[in-house]
Amino acid sequence: MAEQDNMFNRSDNDDEFGLPEVSYEPIDRENANPPLEEEHRYYADDEADDNRKKIWLTIGFLILFLGIIGTVVYFVAFHKSAPPQEQLVSDIVSEPEPEPEPEPVEEVVEETPEVTSNTYDEVTTISSPTGRSYIIIGSFVDEDLARDFGEKLLLEQGVGTVIIEPFGKTSLLHRVAVADYASFQEAMMEVENHRTTYGPETWVLKY
Repeated sequence: MAEQDNMFNRSDNDDEFGLPEVSYEPIDRENANPPLEEEHRYYADDEADDNRKKIWLTIGFLILFLGIIGTVVYFVAFHKSAPPQEQLVSDIVSEPEPEPEPEPVEEVVEETPEVTSNTYDEVTTISSPTGRSYIIIGSFVDEDLARDFGEKLLLEQGVGTVIIEPFGKTSLLHRVAVADYASFQEAMMEVENHRTTYGPETWVLKY
């Protein structure tokens, strides 16, 4: 009987092939998460790469900065400590050529033209132009007064005069002159000398 029961039980469990019984559950893919260890390793590697890049960039900038500073210091020190250029021996020995002496300049003395005046020994009268310039010392409406003035001057000082009769449409004056010159410029050069003798009202008339 026992054998029959064992055979019966064996026949019931033939589908299991003698393997232990295992239970199965469906996989929940929505709640499935990667292992924490692998996720931690991924972020740690990225952070290490960023740190290495930052270090190399810092080193590069530091090297560039030190290179610029070194270049500036080199040029400044080189220019300050550069020895002065040696002066050539020829520059020291050679003497400057003497400058030629200036030629003597002859002094040109301008000769002052001699002023020639015409004076009188008596009292005379002119009635037409002569082209000369006269030193006038008095003017009178009356001819007799002009002649009296001239004769008095001749008598007291020995100076002759010329009486110029009125000329022009409006002139009525008889003018008394003590000297005459070839040009108006010559008469103007000498009029001051006559003013010291005959007064400040002495003037020049070209007639």
